[in-house]
Amino acid sequence: MLFVDGVRRVDARIWIARGESSTAALCATIAAGVVCVEANRAQLVDARVVRCVFAHGVDLKAIVTSCGTYEPREVAGGTPEALVIAVQDRMAALEIEATLATGAADIVLVDGPLRGRGHVPGAVGYVKTQHTQYLPPPLDGVVGPETKRALQQFQKDNGLDRTARLDQQTMVALFGNIGISQGSSLPPTTNQGAGSITNSFGASDVGDHTAPK
Repeated sequence: MLFVDGVRRVDARIWIARGESSTAALCATIAAGVVCVEANRAQLVDARVVRCVFAHGVDLKAIVTSCGTYEPREVAGGTPEALVIAVQDRMAALEIEATLATGAADIVLVDGPLRGRGHVPGAVGYVKTQHTQYLPPPLDGVVGPETKRALQQFQKDNGLDRTARLDQQTMVALFGNIGISQGSSLPPTTNQGAGSITNSFGASDVGDHTAPK
């Protein structure tokens, strides 16, 4: 049996200047690993790390820093949400790469739904539950009025606006801050540098980290 999981960290939010306009971009570190379990033994069989800079509509070039090189990745859309999704998609792709590199297994347990990973032989999706259960067991996983009420209760318990929608604040409360915060669609007014790229460092979902220099 193989256990596959990934993690992503937004190291910095940057703005790439082109003349009088600027484009938002993300620098992220992404990792994936595979653990093989057989009999009474568990062993790490694959681990890989990539660093990428994500942006839309600009001629991206690699960014070389003291902690590594961020390879350019074109994003289909220029919204903050599109950048977040691009980071998540790259992590999922890295998980697939690590899994396929290890060879066949009877069961491959992946973190999250199988979307985009159904072609991996033996893959089974696993969605971790929250510590607090907001839905009765018969309705767990069913989207409907009860789900909206459960979402509202979660928002209330966490001091959020009770929108009954999976909005940005609720996503951060559920899954952690991966570097996109409210207001990040506007160019930063601080940390302006002399060059064409200005940094606005984001928060990490895996603890303290060092932003690229």
